[in-house]
Amino acid sequence: MNPRPRIYPRIYNVVHLVSSMALFFRRGEQKIYHVNSLPEEMRAVLRSVMDGTLSDLATGYGLSYLSPKVGEPIFVHFGRLTGKFKDPEKAYQLLLDRISEAAQHGEPIYSQWFPKDLILKHYWITYYSYVDPEEGILPGIAAHPMAATAGDRFRLSERLQELSQLIKGKSVLIATPALTGQVYNRNSALWGAEPSKVTVYDKMWSRTEEVVQAFADEYEEFHRKVDNDKLFDRESSVRHMRTMLRVTDQVRSAINATDSLPERADVIIFPYFVIAPQFRVEAETKVKEAWNNVEGFRKLKEDGRFYELNSVYVLLNYQTLNSTLAELVSRYGGSKFVAVTDRKAPPLDKCASGECPKILAEMKVELERDSFKVLSP
Repeated sequence: MNPRPRIYPRIYNVVHLVSSMALFFRRGEQKIYHVNSLPEEMRAVLRSVMDGTLSDLATGYGLSYLSPKVGEPIFVHFGRLTGKFKDPEKAYQLLLDRISEAAQHGEPIYSQWFPKDLILKHYWITYYSYVDPEEGILPGIAAHPMAATAGDRFRLSERLQELSQLIKGKSVLIATPALTGQVYNRNSALWGAEPSKVTVYDKMWSRTEEVVQAFADEYEEFHRKVDNDKLFDRESSVRHMRTMLRVTDQVRSAINATDSLPERADVIIFPYFVIAPQFRVEAETKVKEAWNNVEGFRKLKEDGRFYELNSVYVLLNYQTLNSTLAELVSRYGGSKFVAVTDRKAPPLDKCASGECPKILAEMKVELERDSFKVLSP
């Protein structure tokens, strides 16, 4: 009998991680102990791209940034980010190149930690210091990869048996893009329920550039207020956000996400985010307009919590979702509808007063759980 069966993989992970990170300090390379010793262009890029994660849009497309279980598998010390740059764009390209090099050794560790997740080529960048056994502290940056995870915020795996009874062998339409990552990842509970076909209906994508510019405005304002050296570079931030969107669009393209409805759908899965009253907006509200005028968003800005601003609550607001549902009910009147939410949702009878998309209150309820509801028109 093995007395401690789980300790050996963990020890291997740590040793592998340390040795992999050590690969990215090459003896004789320049040591830089503080970010202020980097060229101005690189400092501006780092400060700007650390903001530009679009984590809210990632969530809106069923994607997530992975967090390391120990250390930072994808690490680049500052000595590898120095040089002479004509402009911030050249510095940004070097940053991506260095992350790509480190990812060759770091991504297999993430894959070992998260074997059912599909790692994508975009990263949330943070500052991180690594202690080399021989060289001492090496300050630098870490990169957390974005992924299409097998799990999801809508906890479909908890309802797998019920979901399978509804969609096994059926043609399924996902009515919002919030499960895009789970459609892309064949290890997900959605595919575990064995549908014959899945189509993602995405009316959000056309507004993503609006989101990029809105965040760029907010980050620019934030850094203007708090940064003494004013090194924020708007174009670098926009460039990194657009890189995230390109990767997300590759996922969308791989699953043929569409803004056109298919002729047939046996089951409609309607995933939506529960929105607190202070963040609710009307249909067609612009992102910047919402952030400036709606109580909840305005309070976040007043408190300096720019990083908590959320565009998906604006793009997938209840009024817009209600219009989408009305369109789907009209077109697929004989289909089953499954509403799933990211957290406990109000009872359907409260939808009539605006606590959720109103049309849900007009539908026949076949099953109602906290975050899983089966309905028919």
